[in-house]
Amino acid sequence: MAVKTKPRQGRKVLNWATVDTQDPKEIAELHLKEEVRAGQLARQAVAELQALGIIDKQGRRIKKELPPESSTTSLAGGNTAKHRIRPES
Repeated sequence: MAVKTKPRQGRKVLNWATVDTQDPKEIAELHLKEEVRAGQLARQAVAELQALGIIDKQGRRIKKELPPESSTTSLAGGNTAKHRIRPES
């Protein structure tokens, strides 16, 4: 199921800032939209963890060690971030 990104003619963009909390239909529609988006983000994260060799196709952890200091990931919404690993003192 695809999430519509553009509202139909005359409809407002439905998000947490614009939803009418007194309208059960709008709340249900927003919840469905958010559930679909959460599923997309989860599938993205799983695919990236598999590509990095951290988990297998069944979701079981393969590696227990941390990635190298220079690794770049884009988990959690696709934002690319550099992670520095500090040695324990």
